[in-house]
This record gives sequence, C-alpha cells and structure tokens, in this order.
Amino acid sequence: MIIDGKKVIQYNQILMEENQKAEIDLKLSEKDITRIILCFESSNPDKEKAKLRIEGGKDNIVQLVMTNWSAPLGMGKHIELGTSDEGKKIYVYLLVYTVGSLRKIDMEFLMEG
Repeated sequence: MIIDGKKVIQYNQILMEENQKAEIDLKLSEKDITRIILCFESSNPDKEKAKLRIEGGKDNIVQLVMTNWSAPLGMGKHIELGTSDEGKKIYVYLLVYTVGSLRKIDMEFLMEG
C-alpha cells in the first residue's frame, strides 16, 4: 500500500493499561529491525498540553513518550521517526483513544519510496 508516495511497512493496533509499556519490532528490511517502545506519562493536564517526545535511536531502539495523551475522542500525530539503514525516512501515524485507564493505540509505519 502506498500513501502519498510512502510505502506502508507495518500496522499495529494495541490495547494497553495506563501504566504499561509496549514494545514493537519494526522490520525495515531483513537486516534492519528497530525496537519501538511506547510509554505514557501524565503531568498536570490543566497546565500542560499533550506532547510527544522521541528518545534514543542508538542500538536500533527508539522510545516514544506520550505525555497527557488521554482524550476519549482520540488524539493523533504524524511524525518523522528516523531513517533506515538505506537512508530512507521513516514516519509513524499515531492515533490514541482513552477510556478510563485503557488505551487503544493505532500505529502505521511508512517509508519513503
């Protein structure tokens, strides 16, 4: 599947509790596998907006830290995640829905053509 010239390389749908972390192996090629770690944190949602932080990148491990992502109608973000060993840009589309302490996460990973 191609979206706007980018190849969809993986799609994940995850259900997780408020204080859990998820680890996803993103296979970019036979030799290029990146571990994506998802985690959520809360601060004072009345004073701070939702934000997304990317940490790591070394040893093929990237952590996505989402702060104040807790909207029942959902929150979304499209970001550049990094580059493959072949130098192609990698993107991720994130959609997160929250009901009580349960989160539903849809993630679509794309690579430029």
